[in-house]
Amino acid sequence: MAEKRSGARRGAWLILPPVLLGIGVLYFARSNPPTPTREPAAEYAQSVRVVKAVSAPFAPRAVGYGPAKPARSWIVSSDVAGRVVFVSDNFVRGGVVRAGETLLKIDDADYRLAADRARADIVSIDAQIDELKLNRDNLKAALAVQKQSLKVAERELKRQKDLQARSAGTAVSVDQKERDALARKAAVLDLENQIKLVPAKIRALESSKAVKKAQLGQAELDLKRVVIKAPFAGRVAETAVAISQFVTVGGKLGVVDGVEAAEINAQFPVASLRDFGRLASRRKLAEAAPGVGRIDRLGEQFGVWAKATLEAGVSGLSGGAAPSWQATVLRISEEVDEKTRAVGVIVSVPNPYKTARPGKRPALIKGAFLKVELFGAPVDGLVLAPRASLRVNAVGDVEILVVGADERLERRKVVLVASMDDVAAIGAGIKAGERIVVTDLAPAIVGQKMRAVLDAAATARLAAAIKPPVRPAAAKKSADK
Repeated sequence: MAEKRSGARRGAWLILPPVLLGIGVLYFARSNPPTPTREPAAEYAQSVRVVKAVSAPFAPRAVGYGPAKPARSWIVSSDVAGRVVFVSDNFVRGGVVRAGETLLKIDDADYRLAADRARADIVSIDAQIDELKLNRDNLKAALAVQKQSLKVAERELKRQKDLQARSAGTAVSVDQKERDALARKAAVLDLENQIKLVPAKIRALESSKAVKKAQLGQAELDLKRVVIKAPFAGRVAETAVAISQFVTVGGKLGVVDGVEAAEINAQFPVASLRDFGRLASRRKLAEAAPGVGRIDRLGEQFGVWAKATLEAGVSGLSGGAAPSWQATVLRISEEVDEKTRAVGVIVSVPNPYKTARPGKRPALIKGAFLKVELFGAPVDGLVLAPRASLRVNAVGDVEILVVGADERLERRKVVLVASMDDVAAIGAGIKAGERIVVTDLAPAIVGQKMRAVLDAAATARLAAAIKPPVRPAAAKKSADK
């Protein structure tokens, strides 16, 4: 038993040294830790999408929207009153009428009677005038006879007075001859007065004849007006008349819309139209005449042309491109719309029905809502960038973020000439080929390291936006003139 206890003590002493040694090593390690090695931290480069600035001819473009309406409309009305005796089969809503086609006829019986009455009155007045002229000739002949008789009576009176002076005649004879001479003189004066009145009577009759001629002219004009003809080719928009209906002067009987041209009052934002006009006239401003900045003269001086397109889904046709028509810029509206703050530009589309093909291409009918695009001649010397890349700083300057040659972010102040659709036309501050940041950086720290990644989709959109539009041959010929 004592030996067993002695062996246990020797085993405990054998374990104790290694344990103490381990504790000492651990204490030493904790008291003298190794010094860590410091390595330089790598600079973080932020990934951004970029698009390369492009220098290419850029055709200015502006887009507006508006409804189509006929260039002219005719409100059908009658210039005479009467009962309708004829209505054309084409004079129905939607009907097509030719220029000069008879649409309506009004009973002309009253106007024929008025014309016959005026003609009869004129014949009667002519007869009265002829009678006065003949009477005047007779009065002149009678006057000549009376004057001769007056001379004879005066000679006889003188002879009787001479006889009385020689006591050969009596006072009674002298008085008788004197009364006879006075009677002859009165007859001469009466005839002279009658002759003098003849011209006045003829003038009065001629005035009456003129009145009757005017009445005849009015009756004949009314006879022409009983037939109502279309002044131009068109489509009937409204009708309000039927056979046997009594119509009054000036009453509305229908509406005919012309088909030779359609007009579209397209509404354009003021800023868009201003930028378009600035770019469209940029190439020739130095040589242009005064007033070229007016949009209604851009077409003739700077080759501006327009295209009207029926919006997709409106035409009712499935598949294919939306129908479009070449248009001509006519004028601008006289005011800015109070609600939309837009300016109207009126363009004209010739022969809107001529190109219609049933089931394939619709006609440009009244009320159709269209997109109107204005195009100008391509302008050189501009750098083009995505419009979304523009920034405006606190003082109102336009800026663009660029990844520089050292792959660091730069902030460039640029001169913005115009912006339209997705394109910004820049006059100075950036060069073609520079990488423009299109990522929305917040915050944008100038000098920050960047990792530029070319945005293929944005690049394709920019290329498509600056692609020159195809100009119709007719528009080219018009501009060349």
